Amino acid sequence: MLRKLNIFKRIDDKSTQNIFKNMAVLMSGAVIARIIGFGSTPILTRLYTPEHFGILSIFLAVLAMILPFATLRYSIAIPLLKYNGIAINLVAVSMLILSIVTLITIGIFGLFYPIIFKLFSLETLQAYWWLLPIAVFASGMYEIFQSWLVRQKDFKALATTDVLTTIGGAITKIGLALMGIKPLGLLLGSVFVSSFGSILLFFRVKNLLKINKKFLRFSRMKFLILYYMEYPKYRLPSQFLLVLSMQAPLLALANFFGTDTVGQFSLALMALSLPVTLLGNSMGQAYYAEIAKVGKKNPEKIFEISKHIIKKLLLLSIIPFIVILFASPLLFSFVFGEAWREAGAFAQLLSLYMLASFVSAPLVNTLSVFERQSLFLKLNIIRVGLLLGVFTTVYFLNLGAIETVFLYSMVMAMHFIYVSTTIFTVIKQEIILVKSRNGRL
Repeated sequence: MLRKLNIFKRIDDKSTQNIFKNMAVLMSGAVIARIIGFGSTPILTRLYTPEHFGILSIFLAVLAMILPFATLRYSIAIPLLKYNGIAINLVAVSMLILSIVTLITIGIFGLFYPIIFKLFSLETLQAYWWLLPIAVFASGMYEIFQSWLVRQKDFKALATTDVLTTIGGAITKIGLALMGIKPLGLLLGSVFVSSFGSILLFFRVKNLLKINKKFLRFSRMKFLILYYMEYPKYRLPSQFLLVLSMQAPLLALANFFGTDTVGQFSLALMALSLPVTLLGNSMGQAYYAEIAKVGKKNPEKIFEISKHIIKKLLLLSIIPFIVILFASPLLFSFVFGEAWREAGAFAQLLSLYMLASFVSAPLVNTLSVFERQSLFLKLNIIRVGLLLGVFTTVYFLNLGAIETVFLYSMVMAMHFIYVSTTIFTVIKQEIILVKSRNGRL
């Protein structure tokens, strides 16, 4: 498929070739999974109402804001360690933290869920609070196993799991809807994806983990906790702020305009995120695996790899961007049903934001390699500040849903352009630093 596109041409840099090779493996699964997922969506939009999708979106928003605490972000560092015998200690640390966080989630929501949901005007979720701890644990385990497989560059397993979980999730959602279990069917289908995925990945990694469990030492676990302290110190609040900034529009729209508008907005985001999921996530995982192997001592190679990635993503995004910009209302009403025309209008407004996000998404992994977690935190503080400004403006000017989405899209597009520019500046700074250390300046 990639060869037919004729844009992933061969280049001399072996690392960049590896990225595209690994990305092709991930994409093979991602393409099939997204086709299945997207193919089931027109059925789901006729079985479930925009309000049902709104409830799902709010549930996933709450879950997403808990997940950064699931492993305190230690799982992200698993691919960076050189030896499996050391890396397995970080796997153990991540699992221990996840178990504690899951128990805390059960305790907090089990005792106080009516107060919590009422405080944030999320009463529609009260009946489904018990799903949150299950989703937290399943998603956390999936993240840990995924990091281990990225470390092993076992992208085939990730691609296969993506396909199988998507099929299972779609069948669950459709089947429960036909049984009249609404909107719980949507929620259970979403939780099924991470739960089933974590089980599949466990069977893929269990043998290698079993071989290396003899290297587990409390002293090593303690050392790694301290050595990677920047992750909970900087990456955790950074990730939380990032998730907050991503979910804030859903929560704000729910507060301002109701769950029906949230459902329309979430469908627009889901459709637009299809290319991001197909290419951006696959590229991000392959890019991270390769630059982690290259290491921070060779920023010049990372710079060249990053330039190639940006160019390819821009080429891939031009035609979809034009189609979305001019034809999305008509396409949405045709594909998903007339009740979803407003989602098409939202998609038009969000197109520039999604383009900027799509191109910049893989580059964020560079900050982990260069240990710039504090910068990642600053970028997300800026993003939250911008969003606060957007929704403060919406509140005081009493803007409608269309005006709100337009303002949000423009501000976020400018932010992602700024993020990309900042990351390339960081890489150039690292090049200068390495050259000065080697006496080449």
